Amino acid sequence: MAEDVRNLPRAAPAPVPDTAGNTEPNHTKPNAVLSICLRCRDGRENDYDGVRGGARLAEAVLQAGAASSGLAVRGVHCLSQCKRAAVIAVSGDNRFTYFFGDLDPARDASAVIALAKLYADSPDGFLERNARPKPMQAGVLGRLPPLGWRGGAVETVDLTPHLALENPR
Repeated sequence: MAEDVRNLPRAAPAPVPDTAGNTEPNHTKPNAVLSICLRCRDGRENDYDGVRGGARLAEAVLQAGAASSGLAVRGVHCLSQCKRAAVIAVSGDNRFTYFFGDLDPARDASAVIALAKLYADSPDGFLERNARPKPMQAGVLGRLPPLGWRGGAVETVDLTPHLALENPR
């Protein structure tokens, strides 16, 4: 039976390791953080002694050299995309945040690292669809502009009540 994450003990957030794996504060933040859902199921857990697809993806990303690539990687108990197995997110301060799913732990680790590098190297985290690795072109679950963004991806919403909304028929 799956553990209810609402009942997990709440601890202080773990520090994000730097490129050398150190977790001591160094007063610099990574340009990008790769978050990998550790609870994702991909339906192949029985083939891997019950190890969930998300945990296998995290292990594959680490073994493929994520840390030596200068990427900050963290495991997350759940990214709430349970119908889209093996989910990751890339985020950073004042940058777009992306969520991707339907990743294959046995196949997509190098694509995940390539995506995170592209993201870290971009000025604002915005990634054109065709510039992303193939698994992240179709598997995007969401793209969220940074708070305060004034670029083309955000429009002002007219909050003035409209007659059609006030008097529905």
